[in-house]
Amino acid sequence: MSSFALMNRAVNPLVRAVLRSPLHGLLDRSIMLLTVKGRRSGRAFTFPAQYVRDGDAVWILVGRHQDKRWWRNLSGDGHVRVRVGGRDLEAVAHVADGRSEPALVGEGLRAFAARWPKVAERYAAPSQVVMVRVSPSSRS
Repeated sequence: MSSFALMNRAVNPLVRAVLRSPLHGLLDRSIMLLTVKGRRSGRAFTFPAQYVRDGDAVWILVGRHQDKRWWRNLSGDGHVRVRVGGRDLEAVAHVADGRSEPALVGEGLRAFAARWPKVAERYAAPSQVVMVRVSPSSRS
């Protein structure tokens, strides 16, 4: 079983349960739940994601983006649901690819570097990075 499969089948359900419980404070300063709808199936997928806050926005660094599919469901500005701080919120997610939007990816990397310098160090070349910027929706 690959490390992704192990994470998805064993660890993610546990993290989801904690973030939905009264114990959410143990994790929600750095991990949130993100719900994305499949663009073909319309099915909702909820998974934990490490994030940083930057004003009203939340940044998610898509580590090993070439191996993941969820962010591809957010073409344009996709509507998502997040659970952060024990609250469910409607939001808009914008995918920023370092090749096409290096300035926006740089902004996200700076936010990550301020919170987790070691994580941001691994992604020093913005052209190789995919970031997701999640902003509050006017529907919230």
